[in-house]
Amino acid sequence: MAATHRTILVVLGLSRIAGADPYFNSSEPGCDGSDSTVLLCDDFEDGDWFFDGDATLPTNDGWNRMSLDGASPAGAARCGTAGAAGTSCAALRTLHAGTHSTTGIGQGTNFLSVSSTATLPSAGSAMLADKDGCTEVTPGNCKLWSWTSKTAKTLYGFDFVDRYYAPHAVVGFAGGTNTADHALATGEDEVFVRYYYKADPGYVFGIERSLTFNDGATGDGGSKWGTVAFNCGDAPTLTGNLRIEYAGGCEDLGANILPGRWYGIEIHIKLDDVGADNGVLEVWFDDCGGDGLGCTAAPATLKLKRTDVNWGRTADTEKIRVLWWEDTANPPSAGSSSIDQIKVAKVGPITFGGPTSIGGDVTPMESATGCGCRSSGGSGCTLLVVAALPLRRRRRR
Repeated sequence: MAATHRTILVVLGLSRIAGADPYFNSSEPGCDGSDSTVLLCDDFEDGDWFFDGDATLPTNDGWNRMSLDGASPAGAARCGTAGAAGTSCAALRTLHAGTHSTTGIGQGTNFLSVSSTATLPSAGSAMLADKDGCTEVTPGNCKLWSWTSKTAKTLYGFDFVDRYYAPHAVVGFAGGTNTADHALATGEDEVFVRYYYKADPGYVFGIERSLTFNDGATGDGGSKWGTVAFNCGDAPTLTGNLRIEYAGGCEDLGANILPGRWYGIEIHIKLDDVGADNGVLEVWFDDCGGDGLGCTAAPATLKLKRTDVNWGRTADTEKIRVLWWEDTANPPSAGSSSIDQIKVAKVGPITFGGPTSIGGDVTPMESATGCGCRSSGGSGCTLLVVAALPLRRRRRR
């Protein structure tokens, strides 16, 4: 039997990695689109959260800016050793330009001085959050304050109506904050949402909304199904008391957040049948330590389990469609905080994995390169090797 040789020519070139995916931007297992039960992932290792209000732009990775001002800094993220569980980057969730007062102010005081715990900004519109939730901005709408002067750490003014200002009332200044929402590919009746949260040292927790579950579309705002929040109806605090607003109430989860530490938070919502009290709400919460490495893939701590929730659903077409990581606060918060390692799925609990189960974003920030590939955070161009391969084939006699 004689043998012949043929040559196969493999064509070489540069292959461009696909652009940013609007739903899968993490290298955590299951976050590459191969698992149909995983709906959304982002670990922000590309060095950004969002840039503007157009969720369709590849640079936004599906995120829609909800801030009145632009992202600050550009990309609304920080890197270095800023990520949870040994990762580099995290979304810079809030940028409240403010501090808190050193004392409370009693009713009946007309000429007021408010001393701050930190040096006040040299410019900006001053505002003070009082116990009953009104915020005064000069010249303002509430007509509570008329600022007459300020020093480095003290504001002076008049109170036109006798109000009580709680201890640690927040002295804030108008400025931008980073907040954005993200739509799911389809409306869902049931979701598990896992993320990591960390408040910077010195953070003051106002009556603050953190994560809201909505129907509708990105940019709609509001609060349809429920909201993870801090300090519902109370005064600002130096420790965040984690609660969840839903079905017309606000439930204390018995979970406190200290600034400077990463916490794993996971929420499970299953909508009710229309008119029935059979909706589900579960919340898991764990302290993962200063670097976020303290949590493992073991079952997380269940803080709340309800199987009798009436979410107020009026039609089967009402779904969970949008997740909004917001920072609306009244009284306002002061300081910055981060979120990281977002994963949303149809099944769970997802749990708070350690460094072996989370990792770098597979879609680095886009930049102009010769081949149109990504260059920041890693190579986006793959070299295909050219070779002439001999194929040995026997000829039948």
